Amino acid sequence: MHQINLDQRFEILKTYFECDCDRRDGKKIAFGTKPIPTVTWFRNEMMVSNASVALPSAGTSHVRSELRITGLGRRDVHSELTCQAKNNAKGPPLAATLHVDMNYTPEAKIILGTSLNPDAIREGTDVYFDCTVNAHPPAYKVEWRHNGKQLNINVGQGIIISNQSLVLQGVSRATAGNYSCVGYNTEGDGESNAFYLNVLSKQERAQISCQVDANPGDIQFRWTFNNSADLVDVAQSHIARSGTSSVVSYTPMTEMDYGTLLCYASNKIGAQRVPCVFHIIAAGKCFQS
Repeated sequence: MHQINLDQRFEILKTYFECDCDRRDGKKIAFGTKPIPTVTWFRNEMMVSNASVALPSAGTSHVRSELRITGLGRRDVHSELTCQAKNNAKGPPLAATLHVDMNYTPEAKIILGTSLNPDAIREGTDVYFDCTVNAHPPAYKVEWRHNGKQLNINVGQGIIISNQSLVLQGVSRATAGNYSCVGYNTEGDGESNAFYLNVLSKQERAQISCQVDANPGDIQFRWTFNNSADLVDVAQSHIARSGTSSVVSYTPMTEMDYGTLLCYASNKIGAQRVPCVFHIIAAGKCFQS
């Protein structure tokens, strides 16, 4: 404790700091100095004007100044509260400072690996998350959850947990869903917001067969692709021919690769008047006629 005493000339000789603190979120903190002729309070070097003063009782020159602050939160950690005492006697003002400290439950945040695009995670990709935790005292444990269920290390299934990081190796459609992390300390626990991991299906190669009835059977095939923007010929390297049938290997990579494939056959007599038509659509889409 620090005490402020006055001699006969009312010069302040030393400070007396009295503190009664409950350093938890939302509680009150009170401290005072005595005796004090004039006291000024500062909160992070800004003057505070709502301190109370208890006048000296009979036979004593001691007074008490008390500052009460409600609704303390984690934003107030490491802030400074200072009371400064001075009077009209010679000598500089004396001050005492309290550095605010308190315990609070963890505040967790889940972050997707910076090299990953959340809109372009496909089956087979390795995905990793980091969890940042703001807590006092520090978190002693971080837990990972998938759709609300705790995740445990399982190397065989590609689940690796290290410190505050989660690695998912070779993700599949079953890996998709909501992920969150939870920090634990002696005050309780705090869960992050959920991060929805969307896993796109691998682009599967389609083998499309076009078969015609023609005589003579020496047939040439031509394939074209038509979407809402372009009409292009399919490269011969993707086309195979066997007798009166042709097979094209087609792998859509983007939304623009879905559309209509047209197969044209021709021989020395002439060309097919109406092509064979194949509609390429993304799996899972529904169409109404």
